[in-house]
Amino acid sequence: MEIKHLNFSYKKKEIFADFNAKFIGDQLNVIIGSNGAGKTTLLNLIYGFIDRPASAMIDFPSMSNIIYKFQNMSFFDELTVKQVINFFKSMNDHTVAVTNAQVSFYNEIIKELINTKLRSLSGGEYQSVMVYCTSIMERELYLFDEPLSGIDSYIENLILDLVESLVVEKKKKVIMTLHQLAKLNSLQAHIVFVGNKKCVFQGNLSQMLQAADTDDIDIAFKRMRQAVSC
Repeated sequence: MEIKHLNFSYKKKEIFADFNAKFIGDQLNVIIGSNGAGKTTLLNLIYGFIDRPASAMIDFPSMSNIIYKFQNMSFFDELTVKQVINFFKSMNDHTVAVTNAQVSFYNEIIKELINTKLRSLSGGEYQSVMVYCTSIMERELYLFDEPLSGIDSYIENLILDLVESLVVEKKKKVIMTLHQLAKLNSLQAHIVFVGNKKCVFQGNLSQMLQAADTDDIDIAFKRMRQAVSC
């Protein structure tokens, strides 16, 4: 999956200018960047919420083969968690195998919420349910926009295990956005750094730290966000 020479503007504001980046099929892909850099817009383009420029978007699955957990997913408040899970399951055309991380996540987080109506969930609980529901869909590519937003640190790690298991156990393609930079220390991830309307870095964490000449991820982020494009 690759983006080549992407130019994109929204309401006369230039978002991307000759943006180039590769996403790895057998590795978790993590998009990072400052607020407003275009991380969510990039996911919207990949999914097809925004018309894809065909010449720039190479080897991405069609929309029907992508599941997108966007930041503000919403359902009828009177539905229970069980009903929402069943709705997602009904969109699969066959029974789907589950990963060990999905089983753990269900037992530790979802099980106690199963009969709770959505309107009664906290923000973090709602986010957890939507991430879980996205993960049980059978698609070629999974997009997660800030799946750790509003989540406490314990559940953050469970969610990351869940997302990583899609790649490791199910051999799926996964792209997610992330603003909790410290979490990169525990992930085997291909990083795509969006800044200054371009991809300013792509590679793993050790390569990013080396390129920024530091062993501190926050310092590396500050040094690279206005760097020359990759």
